[in-house]
Amino acid sequence: MWRSNLLTISPSLPSAHIALMPGASSLVTKYRTQRIPKSDDVLISGAAWDGDALVVSEDTLREHKLRRRNFSASVSNAMEGCHASWAAGQMMPNLIDPFLARDAGSFVHDIFEHMFTTAPEQRTKATYRAARDRFAADLFDDDATRQRWVDYLDTIALGLWELEDPAEVDVFATELSIFGLPITDAAVPIVGFLDRVSILGREGGFVIPSIDDYKTGKWSSQQKLRRYGDHYGDQLRSYALALRTIVRHRDEAWFKEQYAKERDRWMWEIADPVQANLLYTMVGRSRSVDLSPDALEQTAAKLSENWATHNRLADTRSYDTTTGPLCGWCPLVAVCPAAAAEGRVASDRAPGLPSARQIDLPLLSACGITRGGVPAHRGTESERKPTMTEQTTAEPQAKPAPPTRHLSEGKPWDEMLNDDLNIGSYAAQGAFAILNRATAALKQAYPGQSIKKAQIETLAVLLAKIVRAGERHVTGRFSWQSSANTRVRGLLFTVMESTPLPVGGDADGWRAWAKKVRKNVIVLIDESLWLWDRGDTLPDTDFSVFEALPQPGPFDTQLGNAA
Repeated sequence: MWRSNLLTISPSLPSAHIALMPGASSLVTKYRTQRIPKSDDVLISGAAWDGDALVVSEDTLREHKLRRRNFSASVSNAMEGCHASWAAGQMMPNLIDPFLARDAGSFVHDIFEHMFTTAPEQRTKATYRAARDRFAADLFDDDATRQRWVDYLDTIALGLWELEDPAEVDVFATELSIFGLPITDAAVPIVGFLDRVSILGREGGFVIPSIDDYKTGKWSSQQKLRRYGDHYGDQLRSYALALRTIVRHRDEAWFKEQYAKERDRWMWEIADPVQANLLYTMVGRSRSVDLSPDALEQTAAKLSENWATHNRLADTRSYDTTTGPLCGWCPLVAVCPAAAAEGRVASDRAPGLPSARQIDLPLLSACGITRGGVPAHRGTESERKPTMTEQTTAEPQAKPAPPTRHLSEGKPWDEMLNDDLNIGSYAAQGAFAILNRATAALKQAYPGQSIKKAQIETLAVLLAKIVRAGERHVTGRFSWQSSANTRVRGLLFTVMESTPLPVGGDADGWRAWAKKVRKNVIVLIDESLWLWDRGDTLPDTDFSVFEALPQPGPFDTQLGNAA
């Protein structure tokens, strides 16, 4: 038995028990044997920049499993953020850091998983501490580092005993694995590991399960959930959808054939889940997850949409960028053109990000031949559009006329019809509105002048990017079809009314205009959320605040007409 002045290993946890925690044990092995990259090692390669999109090679796609056979809740969540950042994260070496929240949480998960397989009277803090100390001894050679890690683990783990008495939990199973269950109408092949399934009761010979998931991070307030989305809730709802799929199809021949192994026997012992809980072990609080039909339907739709996004990205091998506050933690921030355009740099709180010299991402050449063996992407958006201020000496070569395209008109909530755009959809309304506004703005700014197609397209793309930035700011995703797209478009058009185009401006002038418009749209989004957050407790109106407004203002005519 190992001893030190700081820690004592309980004799109740022999080494054989550590072997029952393979996940955490493998982290120990990787940590002790991993090679720390040198400052001149290339950490990201096998890809190239095509504008502000990251294009990967076939080998990179396959080697780093950017195309998933099964779809997890975490990858689904990643599809709502910066796709280039996610791809780069998969390409980066996976270094283990026991003090990193992700890896420390993995140790806590494995310890709890094992603890809940023991008899109720053994689910104690002493059992937890015994496993914790054994891992600390295996991870670190010096007492000071061991103690620092032990203190950190206690901070994120001991809250479990504040939110429940582990001895009273009726456990059905821990770390149940689900692979490739085709949930949702789109048959999304979900994959996941259920931390703990507890028994709420029994009915008709079946266990009524509760899905319990440990979270070692910070508590999520309702305001935070409204603003950034309930990704943890979606995770547990995806598990609930998987269990309901099992209950509905387990007596069918295809299901019995696919899940005939002994490890899958539990699938014939459960009923539909009626409860799911997030156990925040750092703060000692739990949150019940909504499993209502409406909530499950929304999660299913989101999974289907994100699965389609994942497949599109893998098909094109082109991963687009999305800028925002998280850029400072992105492994690509040192070389990302989108981040550079907005002046975003690595955060001081994100040590260990690759430097520019550790990232080998060339630019795709105009002729389609790239360095590093990365084939040029030839998707539908790969053709570069001229910028509004670009000086050209000749008109671009005319493209052959496209074939006649006849669109069908259907219900507005269906974006596609007959394998093409539904001209009656919300998405069509959005795209047409952007082109209409871009054309009108240029005509008003340059009266009597001939406006070229390339200029209209360039401004339309710029406006669409501003809408995309605003929509992702508020929902984390972008879709021409969404209600959020309509809301953000309305704010954009309002901002443009008071922010005229920089007529006669150079590239810097146009860049400053775009930045100002984008910033003001984001501000109005945040102010809209601020107003909603007030609920029915609206403050008294102080009319004196309007006295400082200069006269005349940009909206005087419209306001006068409205009055």
